[in-house]
Amino acid sequence: MKFKQPPQTTQKADSKSNLDREDAWMQVIECATLSLANLVNPSAGISIFLLKLCFQILKVLRHHHRP
Repeated sequence: MKFKQPPQTTQKADSKSNLDREDAWMQVIECATLSLANLVNPSAGISIFLLKLCFQILKVLRHHHRP
């Protein structure tokens, strides 16, 4: 008796939705971090800019290393 294997597209779709969830959480964390930094010291523009830049670099690296 032969068993049918599920199509590969289903696994990729599941991993894509999982990665989309991770991206959504990254956006929430970024927003919370930047809001907290702005709340603590609203006049520290360069620090907030550097934080935003770090999150942008993190996003690029995550998307670059995806399967």
